[in-house]
Amino acid sequence: MRRVAEAEVTLPNGCWQGGTLHREARVRGIEEGEDLEAELSGELAPIARTTALLARCVTPFAGADAFEDMTMGDREALLLHIRRMTFGDRLNCLLSCPACSGRMDFQLNTETLIVPAAAGARPQYDEDFLVDGITFRVKFRVPTGRDVQQAVANSAAVPDSAVHALIARCLESVHQADTKEEVPSTKWPAGLARQVAARMSELDPQAETKLHVECPACRHAFSVFFDIADFLFRELREQERRFYEEVHQLALAYHWGEAEILRMTVRKRQLYLDMLNGGGVYE
Repeated sequence: MRRVAEAEVTLPNGCWQGGTLHREARVRGIEEGEDLEAELSGELAPIARTTALLARCVTPFAGADAFEDMTMGDREALLLHIRRMTFGDRLNCLLSCPACSGRMDFQLNTETLIVPAAAGARPQYDEDFLVDGITFRVKFRVPTGRDVQQAVANSAAVPDSAVHALIARCLESVHQADTKEEVPSTKWPAGLARQVAARMSELDPQAETKLHVECPACRHAFSVFFDIADFLFRELREQERRFYEEVHQLALAYHWGEAEILRMTVRKRQLYLDMLNGGGVYE
């Protein structure tokens, strides 16, 4: 078995527990052959699947609740670190150009995707927003995994409805600045939600990673969001499939039990596979 990499990392926003900000975490990669039944079976919703993987690989936070209450940016950053500890820094990506449908192969690096830690992260923000000539005083927080999970669950899979539900969950109060009168959600001006959402994105930039790319064939420039969760889980499924194909091949050829094969080092197992496939040990 290969040795899994581990690292101490700093969260972009940090986890607030009992009024104290915790920003340091230890992240490990996925062990070869590790049982990922819960994460890869398809039984969990995407947000819950990510929570389960974080709970598996990140310490010292205990239980799913801690990861559900992290900002989306912190969750994304931890996924990038898990990916780095499991597969390395380079990510091989493939896109189709929306203009010419040409294939675009390119590489990303986790180091360039991870956003530096924010200096003034807070559990709650209290800011003014000017909409249609009226100033609104808004108390809000940055969306967490729990917020997104609840908003999606309550929106019947309608994207616009989910976004509105998410904003509503994270706005704790809205007052008209001059009168101090509280404004109910039914009377929020249309532009307020857009401005607050944009401000949330500024405060938690790791939550969404936008790539700016140019097609090498037709020179068309465009932007696309990079979904690290989807990318990582596809890689983990492929690694799992490839690993058990190797175990299956060795078990058929040598009649070894699964436990015996799993105890082998990666190099030793590969040497046997090379010989089965017609290659010499030192070719």
